[in-house]
Amino acid sequence: MTAMETKKAKHRNFTSAQIKRFVSAARAADPNAIVELVTTAGTVRILPESEPVADSPFDKWKANRNESETQRY
Repeated sequence: MTAMETKKAKHRNFTSAQIKRFVSAARAADPNAIVELVTTAGTVRILPESEPVADSPFDKWKANRNESETQRY
């Protein structure tokens, strides 16, 4: 195992402020960045926000209905 692999494999506990800085820096570089934190408790993956998806026929109908109502005014 190389020194880089050893450093990479070391697990850490991060503070809330550190996590906020990591996520902010990643989002500044790429708004769609995926931030992955490896700690002793496990791995946390922070995904970018996504648009809500209308899955059911009712949701699709309601989205279209609401859209057409806002266009009337």
